[in-house]
Formats: sequence, structure tokens, C-alpha cells
Amino acid sequence: VIAVSDTEKQMIIQRCGADPDAIDVVRPGVDLDLFHPRKAVPSGPTGAAPTAAAQGEGPHRLACVARLEPLKGIDQAIRILAALRDEDVTLTIAGAAAEDYRDYERRLHALTAELGVSDRVRFVGAVDREDLAALLAGSDLLINPSYSETYGIINIEAAASGTPVIAHRSSGMRESVIDHVTGILMDTRDPSAWADGIRTLITSPAALESLSRSAAERAQRRTWACAAEQLEDSYESSALR
Repeated sequence: VIAVSDTEKQMIIQRCGADPDAIDVVRPGVDLDLFHPRKAVPSGPTGAAPTAAAQGEGPHRLACVARLEPLKGIDQAIRILAALRDEDVTLTIAGAAAEDYRDYERRLHALTAELGVSDRVRFVGAVDREDLAALLAGSDLLINPSYSETYGIINIEAAASGTPVIAHRSSGMRESVIDHVTGILMDTRDPSAWADGIRTLITSPAALESLSRSAAERAQRRTWACAAEQLEDSYESSALR
């Protein structure tokens, strides 16, 4: 049995009663040809462009990429932006809602109006892989407020793009985000605390650049070729058991 993370391995053991020794963990990789740092990226539906850090001016760009459903905590991303009212920051939300969650999508739009941030939040819907890569490379930070992830591959894609991630310290997030290396892990869900963490980074270009560089360097170890080698090793070792 192959699990994509230690978190998923524990879920399989607990829910299925599987033998721990029969489960190997092979974490997903990232396409470095697609996801990589760039000072300038092509414009498209996401409106991505050189980051504020690269330009030295303009708003800092935050991104949140997820399906629009309560589990993903998109509403928290909006509340975090509202808590950054004193900063020049925008938020791009990429992702679509399934039919069952259309009401949640409407509530998100209503929340932006309620909190007075409609002019700083853009909903761009589902995006293809090329536009996703452009969005990540053109953002200063990725916010991932999801309540639960078996791994969180978007975090690795952001890191490869040189875009640090701020996420909650829970489930698979602890494996896809390395605290103070590829991003920041938060122990609370308080939007004000997240805003403080973001503010610390965006008001310190050197700190943000350092984290961006270390994120991209770390992602070099998580290619799909590496994942394929691990998978092959798993198959070979299982044949000998």
C-alpha cells in the first residue's frame, strides 16, 4: 500500500486496520519545468505579474488556491486580508465550487463586502496548470487555511515557485510545509495572528526574499523523478517481503 504522507498512512491504519509495515510513504513531487521562480510571468486570467518584492513597489500579492468549500477555510483567508487593512495587500482566490457548495461561494463574496475588502479580493475561478504556475510565481505568499489535508501538494508547487506558504500546523501540512524553510506554520487559526505573521514578512523584504529562496531550493529535492525512484524502491522491497 502506498500513502502520500505519514498523515495518510496513519489514516489507513486507523480506518482500515492495515499493517503499518505493509504501507510505504511516497510523497508527491513537483514539476520544476512548470513551477519555478520568475521575476516576470505571463499575464492571463489570473492577472499575474512580477511580484511586489521583485518590483519594489505596488501591492503585495497573496494567493489562496483551493476548491471553494468550508473544509478549505477560504473564509479565513478573507478575514486575514481584512486584518491587514493597514497594508497594501491584495488576495487572489483561485478555485471553483462544486454544485453542492454554491451557497458557500455566495457567502464568500458576501463576506468580502461585509468586511470592506471587495476591492482587494479577486475570485478567478478554476485555472489551468499554466495559469496556476503564473499565479504562484506572481504572488508574494500563498495562504493555505485548510482545516485538513493528507499532504497539500499546492504547498510544494508554491515553494518550487519561490512563493512561501503560510498554513495551519495540522495534518499533512506539517509534511508539505517546513516551518521557516518553505513557509510559516501557525499554531492558531486566529486571523489576526496570521495577519501579524504575514505583516512581518511583507515589511521585511530581506526576510521574504530569504524564505522565498530557501523554499525554492528545498523544492528541488521533491521532483517527480525522485518520487518515481521511491515508488520503484517500494515495489522492489515489497516483492522481497
